[in-house]
Amino acid sequence: MAITLMNAMKAVGADSLNGDTMFAVTEDYITASDSLQCPVAMQPRTEPSGVRKISRRKEMTSL
Repeated sequence: MAITLMNAMKAVGADSLNGDTMFAVTEDYITASDSLQCPVAMQPRTEPSGVRKISRRKEMTSL
């Protein structure tokens, strides 16, 4: 699902993803975003236990 969504977002020029209706914004979304060279801001609504959290704060602050 992640690669399909990122392809659609790239096609329409979307720059962010709001995870309000999703269980979680998981690592496969950032992997898909990176592989398609489609930088997207991702905002999960929840952080369920058992799902690895992703943070790019360190990368972004070094730019």
